[in-house]
Amino acid sequence: MKRMKRANVLFGSILGIAAFALAVLFSSCQSSAHPNVKTAVYRMLDDNSLSDIVIAEDRDSGVITLNGVVNSPDQKTKAVTVVSQAAPGYTIANQLQVEHAGIVGVVQPGGDYASAKMNDTLFRMSTTL
Repeated sequence: MKRMKRANVLFGSILGIAAFALAVLFSSCQSSAHPNVKTAVYRMLDDNSLSDIVIAEDRDSGVITLNGVVNSPDQKTKAVTVVSQAAPGYTIANQLQVEHAGIVGVVQPGGDYASAKMNDTLFRMSTTL
């Protein structure tokens, strides 16, 4: 009788520990509110001759930020349209500058845009391997 009680207590303890471990595991594996669309967005930008655009994706808040310099206001508008199609459900923050607006040359080598462009290039290379 005592053995049976001990076995039940032991079994209950093991079951409780296992349930706790599973709860911790699942709570640490919560997914972001939005899916990862970075590769799809870059592919669409490349397909539409907009490969100089750098994007930042915030999956938790659902925002994709476009950075860089484009040749015309039409390209700026086209970029937002293309990214909206590739990333439904995301908000698009358009930080693109039009080259003719005198922006070219403002970004210094090694500045934020240059660093972002280098990271962008490395990301694109890694997704094509």
